[in-house]
Amino acid sequence: LSADTASEVRQPPERCLSRQAGIMRCCLIAIEHARIDKGLTREDLAERIRKSERYVAAIERGERTPSLKTCYAV
Repeated sequence: LSADTASEVRQPPERCLSRQAGIMRCCLIAIEHARIDKGLTREDLAERIRKSERYVAAIERGERTPSLKTCYAV
């Protein structure tokens, strides 16, 4: 990575790195960051994993917990 590219790489929020945050919340944050880093909208991701856009948004907000199958699809 060049110096310019390295500065553009998104890092998880510091709250995700704390022990109290919980593994699931960190996974949900990672899903959102990966989607954004790939330049996908929630609609794009929903189409790719065959789920609704509302479901993807609920996952990112922590309102829904995706199955392992869905996590793998993401």
